[in-house]
Amino acid sequence: MLLTLDQTAAKLGKTRRQIQYMIRQNRLRAQKVGNRWLIDDADLSFSEKQKEVQNRKQRKLKAAIEDALDVPSRNNQSKRY
Repeated sequence: MLLTLDQTAAKLGKTRRQIQYMIRQNRLRAQKVGNRWLIDDADLSFSEKQKEVQNRKQRKLKAAIEDALDVPSRNNQSKRY
């Protein structure tokens, strides 16, 4: 999947300017289509710290979703007579 500069910056936890610098330094492969830079997400490499941060974010998101979708069990519902 091809990503824009902004999408790549968000994935790597960097700024748009840092991504442009990485492209100029040949540290990140990119192709220019028209006036836009596109980066293949398969070319992105993550440091161990970036992987850890990404995993932590995913766990927090999963926990928040599970918490939001948590339906009270029948035992916890008030009984109506």
